[in-house]
Amino acid sequence: MVIVFVRKIENLPDAEKQNIISSLSSSALKRLESKRNKRLYNASLCALSLLSDMQRAALDYADGGRPFFKDLDTDISISHSASYTAVALSQSAQSPVGVDIEDAIEKSPSTRFLTENERLALEGGTPYLNIWTKKEALFKFLKNDSTPFIHLDSTAPELHGAKFVTVAVDSAILTVCAKPHELIKIIEK
Repeated sequence: MVIVFVRKIENLPDAEKQNIISSLSSSALKRLESKRNKRLYNASLCALSLLSDMQRAALDYADGGRPFFKDLDTDISISHSASYTAVALSQSAQSPVGVDIEDAIEKSPSTRFLTENERLALEGGTPYLNIWTKKEALFKFLKNDSTPFIHLDSTAPELHGAKFVTVAVDSAILTVCAKPHELIKIIEK
């Protein structure tokens, strides 16, 4: 099972911030403190607020920035938009998960990073954010796969042994990518 927690980014009470900060590993704390932008700092704190104390203590980051748990048999994926943070957790490190959340956009979408199939889906009426969040979630699901982002085709998740679940969270779009047999539960906090 994959559990996805979604929370609107808001200013956390100081006591909760201190609890979060005190439970971080040194590398996770260093990563948090490197956030010079207040919005990114708050989004990171919000994501950390969705994890238990034990999970926060075991959280670390690979060289590429991907979060992982030391000594916990689970996979994690984190995403944030301007308004929301989403954290996806699988029940096993052998069951990868990817998540992406994006706020609705009003400007013209960029097709520069889309495959031909994704462009055709867009022309056929598939909303841009549905395509984009799937592509981002698939990229995170595949972790260190050698396929460049620009060549990932979100219209064919079965080629990567994956499935998508896409839902609206207010005006944002959330997509989770997991193995086809995984149940996915989304919890808004």
